[in-house]
Amino acid sequence: GGGWGLARAAIMAAIAAWEGRGPETELAARLLEHFAVDSFRTLAGKVYSGELSRSQLGRAAPLVIELAEGGDAVATAIVDDAAAEYAGYIRAGATRLGLGRAVHVGYAGGVLSRAPVLRAAVDRCVQRHGITVTRWVPGSSLTGAAHCALDAAGVAMTDDVLTAVLDATAGLKTQATGA
Repeated sequence: GGGWGLARAAIMAAIAAWEGRGPETELAARLLEHFAVDSFRTLAGKVYSGELSRSQLGRAAPLVIELAEGGDAVATAIVDDAAAEYAGYIRAGATRLGLGRAVHVGYAGGVLSRAPVLRAAVDRCVQRHGITVTRWVPGSSLTGAAHCALDAAGVAMTDDVLTAVLDATAGLKTQATGA
């Protein structure tokens, strides 16, 4: 999932395009440029040898998002596949926890934070199953726990309250880690 999953799917699609097994995509040239390699043989070698870490691979995710926003059909399909995966998690969680059809979704990490196109695709996927995301809550598991506690206490989760929770939980994390 996340950035690594998007980048992995993009590399596989770009290799398929290069080999003539898949549709043409701007991802092919852009990924070679992003990873500063001259061929997919070199890129595949770096991926399979472990020379490129998951984190390094994940840094290509914004490229996939950019190309999807620009209309590249292959990049759009990758984003849609990722959205379907996220939507599956949301549906399963809402069902197992008996949350009903209107849910708040907490998330951490960079892809959902910086990819409105992905969040919109997730919204469309869950709506097809009768679920509506009423609020996207960025942060960490600590932020999510604070959000749930405030919600259970009847505190309205306004933008100001959410900002205060994010600031407070970031402060706690800083104190705990010394960073």
